[in-house]
Amino acid sequence: MNALNYTILYVENPKKSAEFYQRLFQTEPVVTEDIYYMFVLQTGRLGLWAIDDTQPPATKGPSQSELVFTLGSRAEVDACCRLWQQHGAEILQQPSEMDFGYTFTCSDPDGHRLRVYVYEE
Repeated sequence: MNALNYTILYVENPKKSAEFYQRLFQTEPVVTEDIYYMFVLQTGRLGLWAIDDTQPPATKGPSQSELVFTLGSRAEVDACCRLWQQHGAEILQQPSEMDFGYTFTCSDPDGHRLRVYVYEE
């Protein structure tokens, strides 16, 4: 087993989080329940589950991980940063060069970190 294709984030308000990700991804969720929303993306699924309804119970607070998205060019990274900021993402790191590529980092309403980058050789 080596296929990772489904990520679930625990969130305070699934509807609010789904609206945020709907703006970022420009796609509708395929599951819309009171405590759970799910998006089908090109590389897998993203679920948003109400933290107070998770079993076993989850610890509240921002995650200590990142969802990472790869784009094809610096221009796409810059454009994505501007667009996501317009759609309510808090920019934690402006587009910049790092040892693994050109990147920016933002957070969602629950503090989950999202990174977008392009790898350049």
